[in-house]
Amino acid sequence: MNRVTLISIIIVSVVIGFVGGYFFGANQGKKATTQKLEPIINQVFPKPAGDIRNASGVVKNIKGRTVEMEILDPNDYIPHADGSPMKKITLIGITSNVTKISVVELSNGFKQKPATLVDLKVGDSIGFGTSENLQGKESVMIAYIEILR
Repeated sequence: MNRVTLISIIIVSVVIGFVGGYFFGANQGKKATTQKLEPIINQVFPKPAGDIRNASGVVKNIKGRTVEMEILDPNDYIPHADGSPMKKITLIGITSNVTKISVVELSNGFKQKPATLVDLKVGDSIGFGTSENLQGKESVMIAYIEILR
């Protein structure tokens, strides 16, 4: 093997070693930082309760007695470092004859008055509750809806 070929192989090997070492070190540093910061993050932004029975969101569609709502994903609770918005999920709420619906007027203090499903409009901000856990569900029976105005 001539001298030029040997030097070329050594240079390429050194460059590959540096690049590989950089990426390996960056990955290890990220893991170590995550392990150190995770307890602090969990104290500042505690994980939501495993049993979530009420939430708020925006009405996306109404069809008969079903209300399609967009709510914040309870599993995406830590603010994003890049400033991007939190993930939203779609939830189908099924109302019944016993679902309590009210309008909550927020502009002049706090006034709550009875309403019906007819008063609910696409784009309304709502608070709602159910007797079942919302976690991992695509649809739930709605116990009450508060239309926020």
